[in-house]
Amino acid sequence: MSIAPEKNTEFASMNNQLLNGDMEEEKNIPKRNSKDDLITKLTQCCEENNIKLEYSNTKLRRMGKTQLQKLLAEKIEIALRNNMSAQVGAPPAVRTRWSRLGPFE
Repeated sequence: MSIAPEKNTEFASMNNQLLNGDMEEEKNIPKRNSKDDLITKLTQCCEENNIKLEYSNTKLRRMGKTQLQKLLAEKIEIALRNNMSAQVGAPPAVRTRWSRLGPFE
């Protein structure tokens, strides 16, 4: 059984990349629960749910991990509250004023 020459060279180059550690995809992924990971989760949560993020990236980087975790938890709670009020059928103006919904009281 023979392998086509172009597939053989492609396999060899991919093998060399793995052996040399030249895979750039792995380098760009931040470690789990690191400050960079928390910042990306925070910005992603705010963008997906149209929530205003009061801090710049520089200020977020200067915060501690516990501060970032608390801020992320607050933004997730706001997103959940907005989603729940949207499911109930409340207009957008009322959603921001509601401070309590049944399960969160």
